[in-house]
Amino acid sequence: MTVLFGLAGCNEEKPATFDQINGIYFNNRLLNNTIVDSTNVTFVYTSADTMTVTVKVQALGRPVAYARPIDISVAGGNAIEGTDYELVSVAEMPAEAVNLDYNVQLNRTAVLKQENREIVLELKANEHFILPFEYQVQSGNDTTTVIRYRIIFSDRFTVAPESWDEDFGGEFSQQKFELICRVLEIDPAEFQREYFGLTVLPAAAPPYAIIKNAFWCLELPRMHSWDVAAPLHRLEELLKGRGKEVALLCKEYDLTAELILRVYAESNDLPVIALPSESVSFWNKMGAGMQFDLYLD
Repeated sequence: MTVLFGLAGCNEEKPATFDQINGIYFNNRLLNNTIVDSTNVTFVYTSADTMTVTVKVQALGRPVAYARPIDISVAGGNAIEGTDYELVSVAEMPAEAVNLDYNVQLNRTAVLKQENREIVLELKANEHFILPFEYQVQSGNDTTTVIRYRIIFSDRFTVAPESWDEDFGGEFSQQKFELICRVLEIDPAEFQREYFGLTVLPAAAPPYAIIKNAFWCLELPRMHSWDVAAPLHRLEELLKGRGKEVALLCKEYDLTAELILRVYAESNDLPVIALPSESVSFWNKMGAGMQFDLYLD
């Protein structure tokens, strides 16, 4: 037999309302709204010496009429502040706001050609904000931290672009990519735009840009002419002084150069299709093949 004696009591407690919660977390998402805890960026597509990465910070609760400091610190990584990066934003939630774009400036240094640099940002609780949760559960029960955010950066391709076409560019190398851009004065940023001859697909994970069918093309708009010499001369003016450089690139990196002339005409009204000797010499010096495409009504 057991004899129990006790006293019990209870008080009514109300759960905290949204107004009473002052929480903070990293809220960085992909286009499909999936939250992520890292980003991987590269300097290879830009000629700039610095790059800004924006880290989005989200507050829970109602906005207030004054700015609130946020405890953000660098908690890991091999990057050195003042050399590899700068924390350029003030770590505080603005008045009447519930989100902050916290900017980190990345610096282009020589070491990024050989290895990655990494920064791990971490949120901590303070007198203004708590950490209401550390992880967010994704589909498939995967978890993503929302109090730490990792920035990985380099100045190199870790792998060849997925759809690099070796028939046009030969075996891919970063040295080849940079040399072609420098000699032909092509802005590396063009690799992140869509234009004739280059297709860039966005990706949700590193390397974030997939290059397909990559080649460099200089194309004139369609023009009316009774012979092919006139448009050919205009194209030669644009490439004047670059013939030897193009030939050297093709030889050193096993590239191909091709001149394509497209003629749109009626079958009984064709232009004069004859190449001046000067043009033959010009294109021969750079080792360019010649192709005539006739489109007849």
